[in-house]
Amino acid sequence: MSQHHNHTDRSTRRRFLVTAGATSLLGLAGCLSDDTADTPGSTVGQIGSGREGRTLPGGTPVAELPALSGELTLYSGRSEFLVGDLLAFIENQYDEFSITPRYGSSTDLVNQVLNEGSGSPADVFYS
Repeated sequence: MSQHHNHTDRSTRRRFLVTAGATSLLGLAGCLSDDTADTPGSTVGQIGSGREGRTLPGGTPVAELPALSGELTLYSGRSEFLVGDLLAFIENQYDEFSITPRYGSSTDLVNQVLNEGSGSPADVFYS
């Protein structure tokens, strides 16, 4: 290896390390906020708590919906990590209702629905 090539590799590596370090510090700074006071009326941890400070959306509250019963088969292109809590929340609202999710990539699940045709057990496809 030539001395010039070795110097170029070190410069590139240093630039990468400086950029990665600065990016990490900026990301960490956003996580270390001192703002720990709860906003009055805030429901942190509740599904939809990201709407804090916004007006309530229109529609019918879950508590006012008619009772659900039976089983719903859901093909989800979103992972359990993303929608599992939502599905559990819905199931917990109704004693006689259960959701059977099938997780996979959206493409795989679309192909599965197409292959199953009218015999598909999927009631809902959520991508």
